[in-house]
Amino acid sequence: MPSAVAGTAYSAEAWAKAAGAASVGRPLQLKLRERTPGGAVVADTASPVLTLSTAWQRVAVTRTAAGTGNAIDLR
Repeated sequence: MPSAVAGTAYSAEAWAKAAGAASVGRPLQLKLRERTPGGAVVADTASPVLTLSTAWQRVAVTRTAAGTGNAIDLR
């Protein structure tokens, strides 16, 4: 989101599962990073850590923007 509005909640979600046996048990986490127009990091907000398995699992994260005009990126 290149131009956030202060006080607005922004969310990202994904459904994930291990691609193969070697990936089972590996951690997965989504992060939203808010940056000022000048590029300074305001905050990182992370989802809970998901442990990959052979079943589909939902992982999600939400960040409420601190400033209007800031960028919020998925990491």
